[in-house]
Amino acid sequence: MTSCQQEEAAGPLRGSFEWLAAATMVIAVTAGFGIWALARATGHELALEWAVITFTMNDIPFIGPPVARLFPTSFAGLEFGTWQMMITVFLGMNAIRLVLGSCLEPRISGRIVSVSPFAMRFAVFMGGLPWGVAGAFLGPPILIALLTFCERSVRFWRLAAALASRPPQRTSPR
Repeated sequence: MTSCQQEEAAGPLRGSFEWLAAATMVIAVTAGFGIWALARATGHELALEWAVITFTMNDIPFIGPPVARLFPTSFAGLEFGTWQMMITVFLGMNAIRLVLGSCLEPRISGRIVSVSPFAMRFAVFMGGLPWGVAGAFLGPPILIALLTFCERSVRFWRLAAALASRPPQRTSPR
């Protein structure tokens, strides 16, 4: 790939990273709001604090969401003194996380950057496998960069087409 082609690919790549960050932020805010609504509905005193904890921990792959659910669930058991309320909070928080983190986030992120939801989840997993949390953060941007350059390569265009959520536009090589 020539330097001209690299510069041509850098513009959309930068835009993809910005949109991916924005989508992640919207999902984190939505998760925080969902936890706040759950906490208010169940009558907890620290609803806003739970929402902030959920918002901040949502961006840490693999480790953040379980930690964000552990403390409010434990606190619900201490605050109300019943295991039923603790189970209710735990199931409610898991339902919110399941819908947002496992269903909507890969779809929204994948649609924004034209990558299939499976490929987005796979990139997080494969990045996190060898490099831990840092790799889970780096997996999707690496995948986006790889696909951006594959779209512009005659040899690797089919790989980009297989991993994209919609077929990339075939460009003529320069």
